[in-house]
Amino acid sequence: MKELFPAYDIEFSLMEKEISDTYENVRQFRNATVMACVVILFITLMGFIGYIRNEVQRRGKEIAIRKVNGAESHHLFSLLIRDIVSIAVPSIIAGAVAAWFTGKIWLEQFTVEVNFLAGYYILASIAVLVAIVLCVYVMTRKIVNENPVIRLKNE
Repeated sequence: MKELFPAYDIEFSLMEKEISDTYENVRQFRNATVMACVVILFITLMGFIGYIRNEVQRRGKEIAIRKVNGAESHHLFSLLIRDIVSIAVPSIIAGAVAAWFTGKIWLEQFTVEVNFLAGYYILASIAVLVAIVLCVYVMTRKIVNENPVIRLKNE
């Protein structure tokens, strides 16, 4: 090109690199957001596991008495899961609405619009609820299946 057009200073660059450089700030923001979400999720799970453990310990004698009186394991699981889910569902809904609102604001800065599907938020909310129920089930399985005499021997 220098030989053909000596008066002009022509530079070639790859379009892919230009686009990549344009969105570098967005990529850095995304990476920082993902790291923050992972840390927040880890801290939240630690607190949630502590809450479940405390709740199971606090209600251990109640569970043992119910078991002595003939309650079946699945009834005890549903009792504990219902109490935890009644707290978790409003929190999940509030989190999904906040995520939707924040995501909508963030996507408004781009010139190319994408479909903002609510299905992703619903699926993520269901996944979080399933994770909570599984966590409660795993944490309470030991106390529900143990001999109730062990819990009540101090009484």
